[in-house]
Amino acid sequence: MDEIYNALRYSLVQQIQKIKSKYVSGCYPLDVLHCHTCLHLFIESVEAFDSEDFVSESQRTDILNIITKSIQTDFVKGVDISETLKLIRKQLQIDLKKARTFPQVPYRKPIDEKTWEYVWQNFEEELKYRKWFEYANEFPERFTYLCNSIGAQEENMYYIHKLSHRGACELSGKWFNEMFSYDNQYWIAKDFSWALFAEPNGYPEFYGNI
Repeated sequence: MDEIYNALRYSLVQQIQKIKSKYVSGCYPLDVLHCHTCLHLFIESVEAFDSEDFVSESQRTDILNIITKSIQTDFVKGVDISETLKLIRKQLQIDLKKARTFPQVPYRKPIDEKTWEYVWQNFEEELKYRKWFEYANEFPERFTYLCNSIGAQEENMYYIHKLSHRGACELSGKWFNEMFSYDNQYWIAKDFSWALFAEPNGYPEFYGNI
């Protein structure tokens, strides 16, 4: 069963990667931006379920229908993404037929508001006053080393925003180099020994010992 769940996630990750590889600058035409957003919403929704929830084909179809409808309903008012969602679903169906051939997608799971509050409480108690700066533009080699060190860690970590639990998740360190950008998010070690704030102007802040 896990191979089906893995295949769904792998397909969505690959669809995102296809867009990123085509638009390296990150400047997407509006329709591509909508697709990129839908794919991220889709994988976040899939990962909110347990792998067991996709046991039967009928149950899996029901869940994917619920996700599709939810994304369409909650998307920007007046924007029709029905065709985009159809294409995403079509690719999922194609890829599910090859589920056994896909490599394992690193662990990632959304966290709820209670866990988010727990993380912030511990961050403030353990790390808030152990801050130091790393100016990426002035010390590129040092900064690259630090990022690679984080990305090489096998342990899970938290990826969260200080204002809301939406989009927050617990994930494998293998996701770091894939997902890192100056997006105003915090990367926090599960044992609260270190944290990194991806300051949006390119001046990352580090806490603790990395």
